[in-house]
Amino acid sequence: MKRFFKLLCCMTLLFTLSFSLSGCSENQSNETDTMEDTDNTNDDELAKIDSKVEERFNGDYTVSQEDISESVTYINENIDNIKDKDVAKNIYEHSLFLETAATQGNVDDSNKIKELAVNSKEYAKNVYNASDDEVDNIIEEGKEKFNTFKNDFKNGVDSFVDEFMKFF
Repeated sequence: MKRFFKLLCCMTLLFTLSFSLSGCSENQSNETDTMEDTDNTNDDELAKIDSKVEERFNGDYTVSQEDISESVTYINENIDNIKDKDVAKNIYEHSLFLETAATQGNVDDSNKIKELAVNSKEYAKNVYNASDDEVDNIIEEGKEKFNTFKNDFKNGVDSFVDEFMKFF
C-alpha cells in the first residue's frame, strides 16, 4: 500500500509539473507573438511613409526652399517630444524627405541639414519601434547629439537652408 501511495504521489507531481511548464511556455509564446505583431505594424507604418516620400520624388517634383525649411523647423521644434509615437513618425517622414532631397541634390555629407536628416531619421525610427521600456534609454542616448543641432539652429534655419539649396 505504501508503494502504491508513493507511486500515486510521484505521478501526481509529475503531471502537475508537466502541465505547469507547458502553460508557462505557451504564455511566453503569446507574449512574443504580440511583440512581433507590434513590430510588424510599426514597420508597415514606416514602409507607408517610405513609399509616400518616394512617390513624391518620382514625379516632376522640384525641391523647394519652403519645404526644406518646413521640415528642418518641424524636426528642430519637435525633437524633444519624440517620445510621442505620432511625433516620432512625423519626424521620420520629415527626415526621410530631407535625406531624399539631399541624395537627389548630391549634397555633401558635411552639410548640417543632411547630417540632421540622416541622424534624426534613424533616431525617430529607433524610438518609434522601441518598446515602452526602451524608449527612455534611446532618447537619453540621442539627447546630446540633438542638443548640438538645436544650438546650431538656435538663431534660425534660414542660413542652413540657403546653404542646402545651393545644391539644387
